[in-house]
This record gives sequence, C-alpha cells and structure tokens, in this order.
Amino acid sequence: MTETAFLETVSDLMKNYNDDQLKGLLAKHSLDKMPLTPHTKSVLVKKLARKISRFDGVSSSTEFSEQAATLTQSSSNILSREKIPETSAVHNISKEDVKIPSVETDHCLLSSSSDARSTYYAVCIPGPSSTITVHDSFQDVMKTMKENKGRNPRMLSFNSREKAEDFANTHTASEVCEGATIKSVYPQEKAEVESGEVKLFPSLTPPQINQFRIQLERGNLGFAKECIMTNPKFLIGTGDMPTILKEGPRYNAMHACVMVGRLESCRLVMETVSNIDYLCRMYTTRKRAEESSLRLIDLYLNTPDKTANKTPLHLASEKGMVDIVAFLVSFKACIRQFARQVPVSRDADKTRTETPEEWDSYLFCPAN
Repeated sequence: MTETAFLETVSDLMKNYNDDQLKGLLAKHSLDKMPLTPHTKSVLVKKLARKISRFDGVSSSTEFSEQAATLTQSSSNILSREKIPETSAVHNISKEDVKIPSVETDHCLLSSSSDARSTYYAVCIPGPSSTITVHDSFQDVMKTMKENKGRNPRMLSFNSREKAEDFANTHTASEVCEGATIKSVYPQEKAEVESGEVKLFPSLTPPQINQFRIQLERGNLGFAKECIMTNPKFLIGTGDMPTILKEGPRYNAMHACVMVGRLESCRLVMETVSNIDYLCRMYTTRKRAEESSLRLIDLYLNTPDKTANKTPLHLASEKGMVDIVAFLVSFKACIRQFARQVPVSRDADKTRTETPEEWDSYLFCPAN
C-alpha cells in the first residue's frame, strides 16, 4: 500500500469509526494493550492502518471491507432493537430517487471550487527594468520578493489571471511603488497606496539612510536632492517626525549637517521641509501639508540630540560657525535660549573667529 493509501486509511478510520468500533478493530489486530484515549487515539489509529496495509491488492481492501461490514452490521443490530416505525413516505423512495455522487463528480466539484478560490499575484519590482511579474503560487511570490528585497517590491492580488496580466500590461512597477493610487480587486486587501491623509512610500533600509547621511555630510547636494525627490521619507519619518539618520546620538539631517559645518546642506534640508508643493507629494491635502511643514521646521530647528542635549543652533555656536548660526536664527521658529543657555556662551575660545559684537548682531533679541 502506498503512502497516499495509508493516509487515506488513517483518515477513514478517524472520520467513519467511533471509539467502540475502533476498539473492536484494535482487539482483532492485537493492538488493545494500550487503552484508547483522546491522547492515544492518533497513535493507535496509525498502528491499525499499518496493520491493515500489510495486505496487498484486493485482499487488503476485501478484509477491510469485511471488517467494516461486520461492524456496520453489529451497529445495525443494536439499533434494530429500538427501531423507529417506518412511514409510507419512506417506502415510496425508490433507488432512482437517491443519487449518490461518484468519485469523479466529487473531484470535479473540488476542482471547480478550487479554481473559484484561486488567487493570482502581481509582483512589482522597481528599478531600471521596472518589471511586473504574475504568479499563481504564494511561495513563488515570497521567493521573488526576497530575491529583490533591496528594491522594495510590492505585491497586489487578483481573482483571475486575466486581470493580473492586464494590470501588468497597463502599469509599471515604478508608478506602483512611488505613489500611484492603485486599488486591489479585493476590498479587504487595501492595495491603494494612500492611507488616510498620508501617501505611503517605500520604507528605507539602514544602508540607504547611511548613504544619504554620508553624502549630505560631504556636501553632495545632487545625490541628496535625488534621494529627497525620490522618497520624502529621507527627511520625514513616522508621525511627521524628522527621520533619524544616526541611531546613537539620534541625529536628524540638521544635526548631521551642522556637525560638519555644511551650510548648503542645512539650506537644502530647511528649504525642502518649507516647500508646501513638495510636501503635497506625501500628503493628500494642502492644509495637511502646511501643518506638517510648520511642525517639521520647528522639530528640525529645536530638537536636541540624545547625547549632549544640544540643538543644531547650539552645536553651531559651540563650533564657531557664524554663517550657520545666522541662517538658523533667521527662522522665527528657532528657539535661541534652549535650556536657558545663550548660544554664544557655548562658543569655545579656541574656535571663536568673530568678535562678540558680531555674535550679538546675529543673536540680539529686542525687549518687548
């Protein structure tokens, strides 16, 4: 008997026989030494199936059928003692009226129901080729997405191959992964790339964030602009917070630029978060973009780092970077006396290149 037949025998014994019938079969095959309990039932049934499977061909099926017939007959004898009177309606049922589905019919029904439930997947892989592939196996989908994990692939599901292929022929992977509003045919599976008031962009990997920070610190504005225009998440993190570019001291883009004295990089960051038209790429309404812009400007200017608890303004003044200090205090949202300390008081003598009068001209606060 093959493994498939063995499993079918086990399934038949578990489904069609009660405990008393199984005890009878176990006793007949000398397997009644272990008590039949809910915990030992599966083990005993498998042993019984192996005993039955020792007989090949017709003899095995014949013996099994005889055992089933014997148990069925004994069960019917027990029931006959409390036999319910038959009505005329029962006698009038003919054999032609009773239609028993064949195995082939059941197989066809299962195949058709399986086809009805089948799901096809379109995997979008952004990049130079910008390909969309169609799969009918979820295992193939996961394999493809793992192989292209670095490209941030996306998956959409469809209830027919025609719809999946039509989607693949009419869209590109880049527009799906970069913010186009695509809806899935399944309402419960939200493939739309907009969620509430915020548009979803691909999540950034640590290597991507590190590369962006390094190029920003080096003053490579071309690379930084390309990253920012491709994905706003390089500057805007979860909850409208500045993206953390360095985990230890929790530096955002302004901290990183000030630490190396890159005025142009600081200007790029602040101009980007102040640009309402740019923020509309991430937010669905202009009002929402304006509110987010005010929040981001405040956070980029006044968020202290985790290590020294210093804002970008105080980091710049500590290093004697007058041009960056002048740029930062030009924003009304900049807090000049964070933690009750005037920035010029943090400037070390060894780094001071301008006179105190020049500092006072930048940091003077007229009394109200």
